[in-house]
Amino acid sequence: LERSGSDSPNFDRNAHAHHSITAGRDHRDLIAMPTLETRISTGRPERYLRQFCSHATAMGSGGSARMRMHGTGQAAHDEVRVRVEATGTAATVHLEPWGHCTLRAETGALLVRIDAAETTALQRLRDTITRDLERFGRGELTVRWLSVTDPDA
Repeated sequence: LERSGSDSPNFDRNAHAHHSITAGRDHRDLIAMPTLETRISTGRPERYLRQFCSHATAMGSGGSARMRMHGTGQAAHDEVRVRVEATGTAATVHLEPWGHCTLRAETGALLVRIDAAETTALQRLRDTITRDLERFGRGELTVRWLSVTDPDA
């Protein structure tokens, strides 16, 4: 990240940081999206991150997966394209067109954030991700979501 102009009295560090974060995004990413976050206490955050990514990758093998949700109607059976980007301690699971889930393993906790295209998609993602994490944890994991009102939080 180039810091040219940082010595200038008119330099706005927040604007510069915001620009570097948003660089390369298209206009849809800059619109406020419904967002939820949770901090799940666990002694094995990396394990659950890997397990979640492995499960999502399996769901997306072949290029897309039909994520059948509980409920009726066409919206409950829409095709969702799943793509996983992961490193050792962080991952982003794209569930298009619904949104994406970002996970980060920290000491003693797994941090999870859901950014959705709209409220109905947020609810679907929340329910699916909660169900999967609780199943993986076999009673060890407690998932409590908090709404994020500031999209840059």
